[in-house]
Amino acid sequence: MLPHGKPVLLQDVAADPDSFAGMYLRVTGILSEYQAALNRATLEFKGATLALDTELVEMTMGTGRMIQCIGEARKDPEQGALVLRPKIVRDVDAMDMELYEKAINLCFK
Repeated sequence: MLPHGKPVLLQDVAADPDSFAGMYLRVTGILSEYQAALNRATLEFKGATLALDTELVEMTMGTGRMIQCIGEARKDPEQGALVLRPKIVRDVDAMDMELYEKAINLCFK
């Protein structure tokens, strides 16, 4: 069974990436870049970014869309940066992000 992924804010992951390595996360942000040939994408929100390894998922949404990814975060040995390897990606473009952020902050901080 796939772990549910801890809901976290992208800015929290970017602020302390080492504390999230090895965890299953649920991260929401704007798909700012996608390179299908390289299985790489970038998630961005409020100035924070996170690299995605998209090898396991089919990316059907275009850049500029708000998406939510659930997968394992791990350190990329080549780049030394945290990379999320999503197993589930869904379009959440209609989600009220202000309300979502408030809910995450109430539940997990």
